Amino acid sequence: MIIEMLGWLGTAIYLLAYILLTVEFISMGGLYLSLNIVAPILVIIVSVPKASWSAVLINFFWGFITISQIINLTLRFPRQGKLIFQVLMGVLLGSSLSCTLVGNQHLAVTTLAWCSTIGYSLSYLLFLNGWLKLIEFHRWNFLFALILIPQLLLDNNWQVIIIEIFWAGIGLWGILNRHFQK
Repeated sequence: MIIEMLGWLGTAIYLLAYILLTVEFISMGGLYLSLNIVAPILVIIVSVPKASWSAVLINFFWGFITISQIINLTLRFPRQGKLIFQVLMGVLLGSSLSCTLVGNQHLAVTTLAWCSTIGYSLSYLLFLNGWLKLIEFHRWNFLFALILIPQLLLDNNWQVIIIEIFWAGIGLWGILNRHFQK
C-alpha cells in the first residue's frame, strides 16, 4: 500500500514538473531539476516489484541525467548527436514495425518499450544540454509516451501508465500551443 502511494506521488511530481515547464512557469533550473530527482526515485520504487523494467530504466537514467546536470557533469555527445539520435530512433521504430508485419506482436511491444526507454533517456539528455528545443522535446515525449503504454499495460504498472497518458497529453498541448502561437 505504501509503495503504491509513493508511486502515485512520483506520478504527480513528474506531471507537475512537466506542466510547469510547458507553461513556462519554471525554467530548467533548480525547481525543475529537484522535482526530476524525487519523481524517478518514487517511480522506481513502485516499478521494481512489478518487474516493469522499461519504467525502471527510464527513471534510473532520468534521475542520473538530472543529477549530472545539477553537479555540472558534462555528458558529451558527438557533434552530430541529434542526427545520430534521430537515426537510432528510426531504426528502433522500424524494427518494431517489422516485428508487427511478421506477426510477432509481443516482440513488437517489447521493442517499442525499449525504443521508448532509450529515446526518453537520450531526448532528455539532449534537451537539458541544449541540443533539442522545447518543441522538439514535446514531440519526442508525445511519441515515447504513446509507444510505452502497451508494455506498461502488460506490466500492470498503472502509476506509469497514468504518467504516460498525461505526458502524451502535455506534450501534445505543448506542440499545439507552439504551433498556434506562430
